[in-house]
Amino acid sequence: MIKLLESGEILYRVVGTHRRVNTDSLLAFKARADARAHDAADALVQMSEDMGFDR
Repeated sequence: MIKLLESGEILYRVVGTHRRVNTDSLLAFKARADARAHDAADALVQMSEDMGFDR
């Protein structure tokens, strides 16, 4: 999580010694991650169909 914050993937601010995560930024990151997972699942289904396996 710290790596994602420090790389700028998820916006945050520092309050004292704590990081406060921007909710909109976190939800946008989750949406992008979900879309990548969905795309990967679709690709796996397509490969299995190309190889002749049925669902």
